[in-house]
Amino acid sequence: MAKRASGQNWVTFMIFTLITVVIWIGFDVYRTLNKKSLPDISEKEVSPFNPSLDTTIIDLLKDRLSPPDEALNNLSETKVLRQEEATSPAASLKPKIP
Repeated sequence: MAKRASGQNWVTFMIFTLITVVIWIGFDVYRTLNKKSLPDISEKEVSPFNPSLDTTIIDLLKDRLSPPDEALNNLSETKVLRQEEATSPAASLKPKIP
């Protein structure tokens, strides 16, 4: 009886292995058939680029990224106002839940 149970386990194992292999091959065939080809690459994308660095453009970007002083002053005033609003009496009128 122990041999029969062992033989049944072996057959069950082989059936599951066969199912796994068939599914694996099926997914592989499906993936191969639905695989997209590589896009066409234009000559412009393949051509080498100029490695020299144009510093005038970098200087223009530095000037463009710095905000004017007036904007910085307005920002600090806004921050002070928000702090005052947080400490105002209206903020303390919220009911406290015990």
